[in-house]
Amino acid sequence: MELKEIITNQKECLIELNELLDLEKEVLIKDRACEIPEIVEKKKLIAQKMSLLEKERIELCGDKTSSDLIKDGLIDKQTIRTMQILLASAKEKGEMNLMLTRQSLNYIRMIISALSPSKGVITYGNSGKAQDNQKTSIFTTKA
Repeated sequence: MELKEIITNQKECLIELNELLDLEKEVLIKDRACEIPEIVEKKKLIAQKMSLLEKERIELCGDKTSSDLIKDGLIDKQTIRTMQILLASAKEKGEMNLMLTRQSLNYIRMIISALSPSKGVITYGNSGKAQDNQKTSIFTTKA
């Protein structure tokens, strides 16, 4: 594969990744958790493809930087700039999705904690005496 073809394929992977990250954000916001595993699998496939393309690029160019490749006339400046923008966008979207995922997990933990029996809580019985070590939860507590 030629360098231009490798770079074009990498750019297409980055575009696909950005679209997938947009979809992931939408899924997280709209609480459609059943779609997450499929998105994760697609992201893994893109990462594998990018890794293979990068290995091919390194085999062709060695450790030359993008600046070196531009100076040598092997790729144009605009292509590199586009890829940098796509990479920055993917990084930003990935961080946002990670924050949304953490927020969802914290919400789930809070709900589980509220619904789970509390251990070692001191309560007062009908006689007015303290009773300790009773397990209470939102379902067993009287108003």
